Amino acid sequence: MNNTSHTAVSPHTQSEINKFNALADEFWAHDGPFKALHQINPIRLTFLQSLTPIANQAIIDIGCGGGILSESLDQLGANVTGIDVSDQVINAAKHHQQQTLSRVNYRCISTTDFIAENPPAADIVCCLEMLEHVENPSQIIHDCANLTKPGGVLLFSTINRTRKAQLLAIGMAEYVLGMVPKGTHDYRLFIRPSEMRRMAEDAGLAPVAIRGIRYRPLQRDFVESQDTDINYLFAFKKT
Repeated sequence: MNNTSHTAVSPHTQSEINKFNALADEFWAHDGPFKALHQINPIRLTFLQSLTPIANQAIIDIGCGGGILSESLDQLGANVTGIDVSDQVINAAKHHQQQTLSRVNYRCISTTDFIAENPPAADIVCCLEMLEHVENPSQIIHDCANLTKPGGVLLFSTINRTRKAQLLAIGMAEYVLGMVPKGTHDYRLFIRPSEMRRMAEDAGLAPVAIRGIRYRPLQRDFVESQDTDINYLFAFKKT
């Protein structure tokens, strides 16, 4: 059953949903269009583990997609809820769950509707590789804050709005190397760390740590970096 929010979505939002619906069956193809997500997932996990315990923590994965992060957190002993507005990617996550027998609670629902059902009880909220796909990232950050208990940790990741990012994250990654499908990203929606910090502080969050993720073309892999000019992870705590 599709329990996506009945709230009307904008043409942009529907366009983004359609993009991921079209690729839903390929989320778990390690050499497919989401290869980069599989490669950076250990970096995301290591960074989060450096900030807070994972085992037995209540974690919400916002924009969970096919469950790449959600299943990894489940394997580390967390109590994970993964939510996404795309019914087809949630179906893909549930299909993969049948093979792994993970305990992740997947929901096809908007953050707005999820907040209406749930108190701010999460120890950790993750919203990774999502904010650069929405028109109003400030609202999503506020929603994430409203789902987190006081003292809880929030982890966001996105792409910096720099010419370097435009050249490499779009030009090279999409059109030369084919690391992600063409048209995946819109440069106008990239977010500078200073903008992320301002939106988070407006939502009652205090910055904790920031890290970059750097692609190594010769090794064809990703590593954690102090360079935040392209991809970056930004952690906050709810005050």
